[in-house]
Amino acid sequence: MSLQRFSYLAALFLFCLVSVMLLSYRYFFSLPAIETFITAYQNRELSTLKLALDKEMSFLSIINHDYAVWNDSYTFMQNSNEDFIIDNLQDDTFRSLKIDGIYFYDLNYQSHFAKGYDYKTRTSFKIPELDLISNPSNQNILPYRKKDHSGHVSGFITTSEGPMMFSSSMVRYSNQSDKDVGALLFIRKLRPNLFVTLAELSQLKLTASFISNANRNKHYLALKGSLQGEKVAKQRERILLDHMGKPIVLLTIEHNFSGVPKLINRDALLTLALLGLVCFSISLFVRYYLVEPASRGVRAINEMLLANKLVKLTAQRKFTEIKQLVNDFNLLVDKINQQKRMLEKLSLVDALTGISNRRAFDTTFELACQNAARSQSKVGLILCDIDYFKPYNDFYGHQKGDETLTAVAQGLAVTITRSTDLAARYGGEEFVVLLSHSSEDEIILIAEKIQIAIKTLAIVHQKSAVADHVTLSMGTALLNFNNKKTGQCKKHLLKQADEALYKAKKAGRNQVCHSFLATDVKIDSAE
Repeated sequence: MSLQRFSYLAALFLFCLVSVMLLSYRYFFSLPAIETFITAYQNRELSTLKLALDKEMSFLSIINHDYAVWNDSYTFMQNSNEDFIIDNLQDDTFRSLKIDGIYFYDLNYQSHFAKGYDYKTRTSFKIPELDLISNPSNQNILPYRKKDHSGHVSGFITTSEGPMMFSSSMVRYSNQSDKDVGALLFIRKLRPNLFVTLAELSQLKLTASFISNANRNKHYLALKGSLQGEKVAKQRERILLDHMGKPIVLLTIEHNFSGVPKLINRDALLTLALLGLVCFSISLFVRYYLVEPASRGVRAINEMLLANKLVKLTAQRKFTEIKQLVNDFNLLVDKINQQKRMLEKLSLVDALTGISNRRAFDTTFELACQNAARSQSKVGLILCDIDYFKPYNDFYGHQKGDETLTAVAQGLAVTITRSTDLAARYGGEEFVVLLSHSSEDEIILIAEKIQIAIKTLAIVHQKSAVADHVTLSMGTALLNFNNKKTGQCKKHLLKQADEALYKAKKAGRNQVCHSFLATDVKIDSAE
């Protein structure tokens, strides 16, 4: 064998060996890693879609609960006051709340009031399926049978008018007292614009179609926020189930990433061609320029998986194939981190007012109480309630009411200057200010600042019985956390602030009632 032939054969062998190594690494390491991250990304896309749908349902549940847990609604169930219908159940109520039906039922499922009104087309309609005496299978849309006694049910229902979203709550006094007298049901049609909104929030291409009776026996996976064992795919189908577990809406979902890159693509072929031309010159450097950088990339990915933290990779070598893989990976990292930040913001910030929400308050309150227990310091609370907000909302409209809530929230926020303190929306028109390491003088000062800030807003309120502008009633409480039972101290502090707020309202509103318990408080073990 000639040396020239041997050199050709050696070059061919080296070319084949390096080519096999490159393709094997891509097949066994790179592509599986990309598939793992695409799977995680598509899981997050479905989770975001489920969260967006839950957010729409939550909005309907909130307004349903606000109307159900209301003294006027409770009185209406007992006396059938016609003025209540005239004042609160007219067509403009449906349009402002963006709902298509309001139904009151007594405890025997007998209809007390029923009205279906398409707020889009402004036409009335009737739904026979909501006659719960004639349709006992639909009685579980009311919260009478809830084992957890939450007094609330929400979901989807199939009607002659098409699939609808519903939410029902027990009708009670605003303070949750007295016995139950019935339930209030709100419904909203599933319109195309709902799914357009879901697609925008989840950043997915989404198509929705209603499932006919003939196709209800087909096997579909319900929307649960994960792949549920499915592989990476460009497109998949999910269904929404009604209150009886039957499919009513088919969602066709198109993901942003179609799948794992091919084993051999244009860049791979180009790399192999270059390897063939210069195989003799690069054979000694293959390990240094190809294998080791790639191994470091795999190790970096594994470290990210173990640390549950994604960071971008840096392409340290100039191979086109590796650069392409790193760019694809970094694109996935950007998308995942963006969605993570979005989910964290949605979970801790009130979407309407832009300040912290109830969940953020609960978390911060827990940490503040633990720190106060360790340092035996004081924690203060200021509960704030907008005076006569319900009449304000009814008179000026819900959009103006939302603007007022936002303005009041920002007015509260500017009074908080320490990073350890917090202003949050507590629920509805109620707000709470948390003051760590506080004192009586500081709470009085902050309360005065809040009153000045709200007065400075000068929001006209013609329906207020105490002033010509929007005002606040406030209840404050202060507790020295030198008791080891932190959980009971928390409850006691909240109770004192709530009682102080109640006294401020009872005393005429537009005022502050203080409840200072800065000394040791004997907590009953049964509390």
